[in-house]
This record gives sequence, structure tokens and C-alpha cells, in this order.
Amino acid sequence: LGVNFSYHWLANLSESPRRLVCHVLGKCTAESYNEDGVSTWHSVARTVYQWLLNQNFVVVQVGFMFAIAILGLVSIFEFFISSVFTVLLAMCVFAVVSRQSIFTKIQSIIRCNP
Repeated sequence: LGVNFSYHWLANLSESPRRLVCHVLGKCTAESYNEDGVSTWHSVARTVYQWLLNQNFVVVQVGFMFAIAILGLVSIFEFFISSVFTVLLAMCVFAVVSRQSIFTKIQSIIRCNP
């Protein structure tokens, strides 16, 4: 396919779970760095990436497909959780549900009064 996976791209993708935990749960701790000056969070992703590159073809393919699928889903979930679009969508759904509820109440009041 000719797709190149860089450390930077994988670091951004692997940051999604951390951002999700920080924004949704508010459980962010101070950032720490290893002796190379790399964030400890990114260091884990880099270590896994380097380990995968040293494995046989099948392990590399399965490992990358699994990691990209999981991290991609987390990234999409993070987008919807932290997106203004989601807030607007939730407001629209609430408005529609509220409108139907009010409409149902008005109809029941009208039916009780002949």
C-alpha cells in the first residue's frame, strides 16, 4: 500500500486515550519525561512501535492492524466526546424529545377536556 507510519503519527494517535482520560475523567497528572526527553506516555508507544518493527511479518501486520483499529476507535470516540458537533447534536436531540413530550402532554390535556 505504500503507507509510512512515522513515530510522530503514531505518537499523535496514541495520545487519544490520554486526552480522553484527561478531558472526560479529569485525571491528568503532571507530564513526566524519560532520560531521552520523551514524554513517558509517548515512550510506551515508541517502545511498542520499535518492538513490532523487530518482529516477523505476520506479527507486525497483526500488531499494527490491532493497534490502529483500537487507537482509531478511541480517537473517533474522543472526537465525538470533545467536539462542538456532539454538543449541538445533543441539544437538537433534547429539543426534539422535549417537543414530543410537550406535544403529547398537550394532546392528553385536550382529550380530557371535551
